[in-house]
Amino acid sequence: MAALGLLTRDINMLLGVAEMMVFILSVQVFL
Repeated sequence: MAALGLLTRDINMLLGVAEMMVFILSVQVFL
């Protein structure tokens, strides 16, 4: 059960990083 929690946390962290990268890329495109 703890492993599942760690996996979920890692996935959420990766999704957060991906969203940040997309945001940065879109900002660079608009500038």
